Amino acid sequence: MLRDIRLALRRLMRRPLFAVSAIGTLTLGIAATTSIYSVIDGVLLKPLPFPDSQALVRVSADYHAQGQPDVPLSQPELEDFARRAGVFSSIAGVWPITANLTGTDRPERVEVLLASPNYFQVLGAHPARGRTFTPDDAVPGIATVAVISDGLWRRGFGSDPAIVGRTLRIDEDVYEVIGVMPAAFRHPSATLETDVEVWAPAGWQAAPFPPPG
Repeated sequence: MLRDIRLALRRLMRRPLFAVSAIGTLTLGIAATTSIYSVIDGVLLKPLPFPDSQALVRVSADYHAQGQPDVPLSQPELEDFARRAGVFSSIAGVWPITANLTGTDRPERVEVLLASPNYFQVLGAHPARGRTFTPDDAVPGIATVAVISDGLWRRGFGSDPAIVGRTLRIDEDVYEVIGVMPAAFRHPSATLETDVEVWAPAGWQAAPFPPPG
């Protein structure tokens, strides 16, 4: 083996351009393999960081005949699963959107998750500061309270320890911050562009907001 290594090194020294190309190819191959394994390990092999994570499932509809896979459920379908299916101990609806965020140290575009008031309860997730949603936040449209991510708390509010009770504006609507999630918390399902930064409770049974008075 040592003779083979010495022979390979001598040949590579005679052809430096080939040596650089070969080393570069090996480097890219190792990096790509490492990245793919990291994704597989994080998504498929490691359990989700929630209590009883093996019992968590994501439900959607597939309309193969129409060529429309992974279609979100309607509100009546969500109600059927929650009350009549007899399969799930609890179920929460979610709807990701992107919106303009102001009222922080800098305006930005963020991902917002509209979620059933029992969303955090279903996941068994608890806030690092303040609280998450309660039954009092259940309204037909969207309640004007919000839970934010640790990242948004740090960069948008300067890690303000008095964050609970402050307000932010999602597009044109004002929300009161009621809690901050731990740094490790992530929405466990598909998102639109980035990680979810703001969670707001939705009732799914009316227009999001009442008409202006």
